Amino acid sequence: MPTLPEFGPLTLWIFTWAFAARSGRVLFAQGIGVWRLGQDPIQLSRALEHGRLAVLGFRELLQSGVSPASAQWDFLSGRLDGIAPGLIEDLRALRSSGAAVVPTLLRMERLLARLRKRIESARIKAAQARAQGAAATALVAINGLLLHAMLPEIGEIWGLGWWAVVALAVSISGTGMAWIGRMASQAVHGGLPSERQADLLAVPVFLESVQSRVRGGAPVDLAWSESARRLHAALREEVGTSLWDAVPSEARETARSLRAEIAAFGPNARAGLQAALMEGRGVSDRLDALAEGFHLKVDSAIDRELETLPVRALRPLFATAFPAFAGVVGMGLGSVLAKALAE
Repeated sequence: MPTLPEFGPLTLWIFTWAFAARSGRVLFAQGIGVWRLGQDPIQLSRALEHGRLAVLGFRELLQSGVSPASAQWDFLSGRLDGIAPGLIEDLRALRSSGAAVVPTLLRMERLLARLRKRIESARIKAAQARAQGAAATALVAINGLLLHAMLPEIGEIWGLGWWAVVALAVSISGTGMAWIGRMASQAVHGGLPSERQADLLAVPVFLESVQSRVRGGAPVDLAWSESARRLHAALREEVGTSLWDAVPSEARETARSLRAEIAAFGPNARAGLQAALMEGRGVSDRLDALAEGFHLKVDSAIDRELETLPVRALRPLFATAFPAFAGVVGMGLGSVLAKALAE
């Protein structure tokens, strides 16, 4: 192992790793969440496509005049269980009451196709930022290999210790790549934290569940309460278990983030439906307008996050990849220079 000279040869190495130590405060602030990427967009896209194809096949089966068997209902339920839990039970209840379920299946098919198209488009736009992190990590490893090949003295001085240094640098740069991956995952979901990314699917499915019950003849307040029971606790509290819950005045203010939009969705939707009922207007068109408005807000939030993602991805690169790269260069060249000065 080399001995550190008093000054000079390893100044760059000392500076860059001091910079990395300071950057470590940012990584610790991010916490273990750097490695928690939330919903995997690829798996979610596949699940949405499988669900859409299952709904399409079931709809065509009903339109052909064939009565679906229990196994076919179970297959459809299995495909949609992680996407739209409880919706199949609503469809079974509608069919048992004599109501038409084909329109609901058609709307569900279009909804799944729209959600999948949104995720695929966002994944493509986020690929640049992911590529930045992967390229920076690969560059650190390639840099270590090239230095070892171009300067044989490094192998004589460090031995196997050089590869430990390169591995450490790649690990630090890989943390930045994971950080960028998390940022990209959040951008694909409109900047939502991992624990609330499922809301982007839960809210449209909730509205579709309410719509299917209303079209089946159920009162809208009862349909709202029954559908809200299937939401997870945090979203159910925001949406409200009763259509007639009080609407806070601040809920009508313009939200600045998608998370705030989702929090304000329930109160604003209840206020609109309450007004429609008191004025004697139909609520079916109002529910369609709520769903379309929610989709437009989500699309706008995702576009906004993806536009700024390449610039925001520079922060992890400067915090991890730059110190790792410069540290390997400084340690390699510095050790060679230290040996030359010693001789």
